Amino acid sequence: AHFKNEQRKEADLAARLDKLTARASRLSAAEVATATASTSGRVAELIATRDRGRIWCVVDMDAFFAAVEEKDDPALAGAPFAVGSTSMISTASYAARAHGIRSAMPGFVALKLLPTLRFVPPRFDRYVAEAASVRAVLARFDPAFHPAGLDEAYLNLTSYCAEHGKDGLAAAHDVRAAIRAATGLAASAGVAPNRMLAKVAADFGKPDGAFAVPSADPAALGAWIASLPCRKVPGIGRVAERTLASLGVRTCGDLHA
Repeated sequence: AHFKNEQRKEADLAARLDKLTARASRLSAAEVATATASTSGRVAELIATRDRGRIWCVVDMDAFFAAVEEKDDPALAGAPFAVGSTSMISTASYAARAHGIRSAMPGFVALKLLPTLRFVPPRFDRYVAEAASVRAVLARFDPAFHPAGLDEAYLNLTSYCAEHGKDGLAAAHDVRAAIRAATGLAASAGVAPNRMLAKVAADFGKPDGAFAVPSADPAALGAWIASLPCRKVPGIGRVAERTLASLGVRTCGDLHA
């Protein structure tokens, strides 16, 4: 039943994309020129108001629920297991991810990929407690940090960097080290001049690392953004990725063009 439902959704998506590409093919040169002029003006306005002077950091706890379970039960370390049930997986350990198992995957599908997969029932009280310990550390670097769920947070490290004479990447490593010292848990971090790019950058730091976008040079920053697959942009999932690809848009550079 699950597979049939996925097939139905795939057929619906394919039909929508066919209509979209047909509509795109009918656009006149005048319509494209009008839209291009309007968009170019908006892009120029955004570039003129861009602030590259801030240092934002996104801290993302690595496989948080699974990491907490490994902390409490060392026998799980390095083993392929998932926090959740055969209905739905909340978090998969990195050993399980090597088999294609991921968060938000039905557990019965995961068992097809790895029949020996172990399921660990979620314990949200423990995750909340560990998140509180992590947040106590984050507040030392940015008292006004913004949490995004239990395992992620946005920090403005501009003041911290100025006070300690450090760049954003060094500050991010300070944050990660402080979290590990306080909780024993690993965190990844991304550094950029705004929050969205910092979130994208955090993916490049995984697992247990940090990555800073080349923000000092506008040309280098633009080239880095242009090279990003659209899927890296927060909010663009599988369906949006397929929709853009049907129009020949696969990277942020394609999207800008």
